[in-house]
Amino acid sequence: MRTVMRNLLNWCPVAEDLRCEVEAALAGEDPLVLRRAGHRLVAALLHGGELVRVRVSGREGPPLFARPGHATLFDLGAFTEPIESDDRVGLVAVPLRSQDEPAGATPGGAWVPAPGGPDLNAPERLMQAMERAQALQASSEAGGGIPRVLQEILFMLEPDLPGLALYLELHPPLEPDADLERVFAGDTGVRPFWAATRGVGEAIWIADERELPPPLRARLEGRVAGSVLAVPFLTPPSLEEGEPGPVREAGLLYLLVPAERDHRQMLQLGRRVARFVTHGWQQRTLMNRLMHTDPLTGVRNRAFFDSQFDFELDRARRRGSTVALLLADIDHFKAINDQYGHPAGDRVLKAVARELLAGLRRIDLVCRVGGEEFALVLPDTLPAAVIEIVSRLQVRVANLRLADPAAAEPIRLTVSCGGAVFPGGGDTLDELYRRADEMLYLSKQRGRNRCHLWNPDGDPILTLPRYQAP
Repeated sequence: MRTVMRNLLNWCPVAEDLRCEVEAALAGEDPLVLRRAGHRLVAALLHGGELVRVRVSGREGPPLFARPGHATLFDLGAFTEPIESDDRVGLVAVPLRSQDEPAGATPGGAWVPAPGGPDLNAPERLMQAMERAQALQASSEAGGGIPRVLQEILFMLEPDLPGLALYLELHPPLEPDADLERVFAGDTGVRPFWAATRGVGEAIWIADERELPPPLRARLEGRVAGSVLAVPFLTPPSLEEGEPGPVREAGLLYLLVPAERDHRQMLQLGRRVARFVTHGWQQRTLMNRLMHTDPLTGVRNRAFFDSQFDFELDRARRRGSTVALLLADIDHFKAINDQYGHPAGDRVLKAVARELLAGLRRIDLVCRVGGEEFALVLPDTLPAAVIEIVSRLQVRVANLRLADPAAAEPIRLTVSCGGAVFPGGGDTLDELYRRADEMLYLSKQRGRNRCHLWNPDGDPILTLPRYQAP
């Protein structure tokens, strides 16, 4: 145990106050003090993400842990065993941290003194909580949207909030498309009286089940044994282009509170949970932006396209609507790279991606799926509208004039496109992609700078850019 603790101190970043405590325990001879210091050290490192669990195929016994990106494994089995009881102050887990805590505090306030003897299962529970948090961070946002992300955060929290249940009501435009167990849209019809009189940012105690929003009341089915606390939670600051955007109320977090719980303490806890949900939302957004964004052009990448398009197909089936898939390929891109160099090619890719984004709606999706190939996903778009959109996009790209030091005159660009629309163009991503790719090849073959749209009733629909269009 001493060797492991010394290695952790040497190899992992540790808060100064915790480091002093662990070093003092290592210098002493009291085994109980040493074990408690070890528990605090391991809990703080897990909470801060400095240690992650490693699964070794075929190995049994205590779990192994490692620093992210390092090969050294730590057997922390001794730190998950119960601490012997004595007359000293025990330790209890505090899984949440208030934003009011001073900077530099031990991450998460992992362990604090409390009377009543030690919590024997606290170290193992905290490790399990950290593993759930890591699993949440590693899961993909694509295909589920923000509502499903928020539900995952609620499910992650509940095991560490015994006796409580969490539900989330989302304000427009964040309403879930699917029927989720813990996340629902606010009922725009019948609303409780307090919903009309509550001020923005105010929390509400609800003692009568009849005063719950109808969607929540339907989910609970008379299972309210105490009272319900409704706490507002906020959108995270927008980090588009590195600038924080406006923060607003995103919805209400409902906590089902047993009757014996102190209202003041539960209100404090509710607000901390709401902050945790907002923070988790922000971290998932940032992480998924890194995972699913093409670093050169700033649009979504192929991995995001593959998962998100299936989600759009499911939504179109449920709604009985359409979704269009367009493939756009930059004409003569290899010649640009060969003649002017790869830096010029990179500038071309960025410029085309920027024009595609600027010419589409916020609900549309632009993904870079190949070297110079982009996939455009257009929900709720009929074939006639696709024709108008393609012509507009091709005009935007053709109007580009890109200066380059190696070019005597500005570089001019065009794009060829091919498309298919669900449901007539196919029922699966593979079918739609194959037909859109066939149409793209046809556009290349017949002269470039044009689009062919798959037509289930006959010959492909040809679209040429209308340069004189207003």
